[in-house]
Amino acid sequence: MSEDPEKKRQIREIMHGVKNHLQILNSLFDLQLMDIKNEAASLAVEESVGRLRVMTILYKNLSAVDLYATVDFERVLIEIYQQVLKIHIKIDNATKSAISIPNLILEINTALPLGLILNELLMNSFSQSKRLDTAREISMQLVAGKDDMHCIEYIDTGIDLPKGFDLNDSKLPFGMRMVNGLSRQLGGRTEVSKEPGCHFKIFFKK
Repeated sequence: MSEDPEKKRQIREIMHGVKNHLQILNSLFDLQLMDIKNEAASLAVEESVGRLRVMTILYKNLSAVDLYATVDFERVLIEIYQQVLKIHIKIDNATKSAISIPNLILEINTALPLGLILNELLMNSFSQSKRLDTAREISMQLVAGKDDMHCIEYIDTGIDLPKGFDLNDSKLPFGMRMVNGLSRQLGGRTEVSKEPGCHFKIFFKK
């Protein structure tokens, strides 16, 4: 597609406006959190804030190339991980991370649901870590997919999924149920491994 300087300028302005609006919403949520005394309500708002911050990270990293809004997904994922770690740092100092998503440039329509999926998996891992004091590693790697699919493998060596864990279970927490819906939005799926530990594979179209 031939470059159109005016359209690229308009896209950059839209991206800048969206980023500013997301930052305002982040600030409003932070103020609301300060006033909430109920622990369960505070946790629910905090999870929503985390999802909103994923969107903010993505829009902050957007670049307009040939009229397409794209992001370097490894850079985005590192920021998402650091954001979740910052929230939980007081209860989890023994976690190591390994993030390797080289040369994966994604359009925003793919990067946003994928970033939200991995954010949910990270939040689930760290919520479980409140009951753990053992060293563990969380890794997120781009691995060989199937057919026309990319695959990101998520492994947490420090926790085990409950026996019979099923992403289609309607009784799962909202965030984990959201993983299934976002996977379908990507035209892919999330598979749960039966191997020890917490092991997911997220497939999405190239």
